[in-house]
Amino acid sequence: MVGAGRRRTGDLASWRRQIIVVVAVAESLACLTRRNLSIASTVWASNTTDAAAGPAGVSGVVGGGVVDDVRLDDEQIGELATAAALAYAVSKPLQSLVSDAVSSRRQLSLSLLGTGLCNVMIGLSSSHSTFLCLMVVNGLCQGGIFPSIARLVLLWYPDSLRGSYWSIVSMASNVGYGAKKRLLGAISC
Repeated sequence: MVGAGRRRTGDLASWRRQIIVVVAVAESLACLTRRNLSIASTVWASNTTDAAAGPAGVSGVVGGGVVDDVRLDDEQIGELATAAALAYAVSKPLQSLVSDAVSSRRQLSLSLLGTGLCNVMIGLSSSHSTFLCLMVVNGLCQGGIFPSIARLVLLWYPDSLRGSYWSIVSMASNVGYGAKKRLLGAISC
């Protein structure tokens, strides 16, 4: 009987390790794809000094060379950033309610999948209206990531360990934001 208790404890520790790795990777990926328009717009703006861009807007390479010619003015970039931020702000509390009703694993998986697909589609798009729609959908998908992560941490870790595991989630978000800036810097060169 003692061996069975140890095995369950060992299994629980193994599950906790797996869950924190998945949660940390998910949070890093979420931060890598969140609010990147403001950084990309500075890259686009730095390309406006190029003679090919002209005064009509920003011309440059977006998404690592997928779109050859994107022309967005400052107002359009502001609209995109605002739409994404508003969609994310509205979605987060609504997605928190959803996380109480559905599996956190399913919600996290679908939110990450939706975010990934939106980001790929944004890279393949070239019109302001398409960007706008995709940024809104991306914001809605992004809103489901943190509630599902929070629920997983609250369900799987006791109060005495939550601070340690929340620090891992926090570190993962910093890694994602840092990687984003580095990647966008490398792409802009």
